[in-house]
This record gives sequence, structure tokens and C-alpha cells, in this order.
Amino acid sequence: MEKMKLKMDTKFIEKLKLNEIIDSLCINRICESKLKIEKKLATAGQGKIKLAIYNNSWVIIKILHNLNVRDYTSEVLNADKYRHQNIPKFLGVYQSEKDFGMVFEYIEGLTLNRIISLEKSGKLKLTFLSKL
Repeated sequence: MEKMKLKMDTKFIEKLKLNEIIDSLCINRICESKLKIEKKLATAGQGKIKLAIYNNSWVIIKILHNLNVRDYTSEVLNADKYRHQNIPKFLGVYQSEKDFGMVFEYIEGLTLNRIISLEKSGKLKLTFLSKL
């Protein structure tokens, strides 16, 4: 019982730290009530990827599991830093009672992994310019 209480206290402290860090970085918070989760797309090593609707647009929620404060902060800072037409735009952080995550714009099409696989198999031919 004492171990369980300690684990819960640790999770609570981690949440408080994350909230303080997010507030200090002025990162947009996206309320759980503003998201309509449609379906789970994938499960990865660090969490799950879900498709949702936010402000009448499709978005991706990257729900992160078992990350400490430093790793989560690093993920958020990296996502917020990169701005490029070929990188999904980071919209903000998501937090529910049990999950922390990041919300990105949804870009329809093939994943980079799938494009590389198709090119290697000869089913897709890319020009030099399209590879850039």
C-alpha cells in the first residue's frame, strides 16, 4: 500500500512539474473537451497515435507514456521549434486525467517510412528534386 501511495505521489509531483514547465514556456494547451478522438492509428514505443478533430480540422495526438519530465519537455521543445512545410505543425500539448500528449496538424498521404519502402521495392520512382 505504501509503495502504491509513493508511486501516486511521484506521478502527482511529475504532473505539477510538467504544468509549471509548460506554463513557463507559453506552450498552447489544448483542452480534452475540445478534441473529438476518432480512432487509434498506431502504437509506438513511447505511446499511441490517435486521429482526432480539433477546431473543425483533423489532428494527430501523440500520447506519450512513461516519459519523465525532462524527456517530455525535450519532446515539446523540439516539436515547437521546427517550422517547415513538410513537417506537421505542432499545435500544443494535451493533458487528460491519465495522459500527456502533443497535438499536431494532420497531413494526409503516405508516411515517410512507407515512401522509402515503396522506393526500395521499385514500386515508386522519385526524382532527385522530390527527394530533397
